[in-house]
Amino acid sequence: MPRLHARLLGPATLRRPTRRRAARSARAGAAGAVVAGPQDPTTKGDPGPSPDERPLPQPPLVVATADPSLMRMLAFALDQHHLPFVPFTSGSAVLDALLSMPKTGPPAVVLLDVDLPGVDGHAILERLGVERPDSYLLVVLSSHADESTQVRSLLAGALDHLAKPFNVRVLMAKLRRWTAIARRCEAPRC
Repeated sequence: MPRLHARLLGPATLRRPTRRRAARSARAGAAGAVVAGPQDPTTKGDPGPSPDERPLPQPPLVVATADPSLMRMLAFALDQHHLPFVPFTSGSAVLDALLSMPKTGPPAVVLLDVDLPGVDGHAILERLGVERPDSYLLVVLSSHADESTQVRSLLAGALDHLAKPFNVRVLMAKLRRWTAIARRCEAPRC
């Protein structure tokens, strides 16, 4: 049994969304999905863009943490609940990605760890609050459970602040709810 547990939580579970997962999301009616349409009949024999060049659907969920064990655990849990996501391990990378997302359509749900290299989670919250207020459903993950840190996150625009360690079942239940809310919302107003 320990061997199975190690195999399930090994590096193979930490993966970027695949075409199969993207197709499953598109079939499930994921908001913002980009599905390749029929080919132009005038381009006989031209297969169109290769599978690697086709855009993947915009995921309803972004996970940003530099903690590899937390990322593996979240990847496993999200995969079990069929929630597609995009992982980030750098604060500057997730900030650039969030700022480059379209301003229209349903907002992405973002699990944002405070302890990110480059730009920390609180700086990301503050910058998004200025440049893209009410465009994302942001949930802060932090090892700091003190009241002032939680209040800082919530006042900066976070939907919730979860102190580590947190219950994964509770987080998955909340994520299902938040992604359902995101699908019904249109940015910048929910």
